[in-house]
Amino acid sequence: MTLLGCTEPAPSTQARQVGVIPFRHYSDVTSFYLVTTASGRRWTIPKGVIELGDSARETALKEAIEEAGLHGELIGAPIGSFTQKKWGFNFTVEVYLMNVTHVDEVWLEAGFRRRRWCDADTALALVRNRPVVDVFRRSVECLSGNDRDPYTR
Repeated sequence: MTLLGCTEPAPSTQARQVGVIPFRHYSDVTSFYLVTTASGRRWTIPKGVIELGDSARETALKEAIEEAGLHGELIGAPIGSFTQKKWGFNFTVEVYLMNVTHVDEVWLEAGFRRRRWCDADTALALVRNRPVVDVFRRSVECLSGNDRDPYTR
């Protein structure tokens, strides 16, 4: 699956993380999968630090499995990025869209993370005060066919 014009160049920085916005299409409805932060207080997307020797794409898929028990296919280049302060560092987080193909019943971080499928409006409301909100909004627009990407003009 290719979403033409739904990508932006990812900035390079030393403090990098990568994440996914998991989605699925079912009966002409797109749903999004959110996971709680490690503290369990806020909703976010699966993401993590790129480990030495791993690519951004490998890390994105690995974090989706570890944090949410999700398997799937990354769609194209990163849809966008955001910055986030964590552990005393400013991270740039590159975000991919991930078409979910399988959900594990039991997953590595199930002991301290919750997860849920949401429609676009609910997902946007749950991440509204989070750094990922603008990239998430862009993902919803791309997947609904309402993209207004200036890079394609």
